[in-house]
Amino acid sequence: MGKLKVRGGLMSDIVIREISEFFQELNFMKVNINGKVVFEHKNGFYMLTKGGTHSYFLEYARTFQEAHNNCYEDVEAYSIKATSEDEIIRIIKCDIEKCILDD
Repeated sequence: MGKLKVRGGLMSDIVIREISEFFQELNFMKVNINGKVVFEHKNGFYMLTKGGTHSYFLEYARTFQEAHNNCYEDVEAYSIKATSEDEIIRIIKCDIEKCILDD
C-alpha cells in the first residue's frame, strides 16, 4: 500500500495495515461492508480508523446491521503525537488481545 493523503501532508498508513494484518493473524474474517474493510469476530465487526493526522480509533459494531448503517462505537482512541508508529501498533495489538479476545 502507499501513503494516505491527510491534512498537513502525507502520512504513512502502516498502523492501519499492521493492525489489519494482525486481525487476520487472529483469524478474524475480513469483510467488505459499504466499501469498507472490517473484521468480523464472534458476530461483532471491528476496524481501525484514522482521525486527522495524529489519532486512530479502534471501532466496534455489535451486529452486521449496525456495521451496514455505519453505527460503530469507539473501543479505544489512540494518539501518535507522543509515541512512534511501532509503539502505537504494539499498544493497539495489546488492547485487541485484552478487550476483544479475553471477552
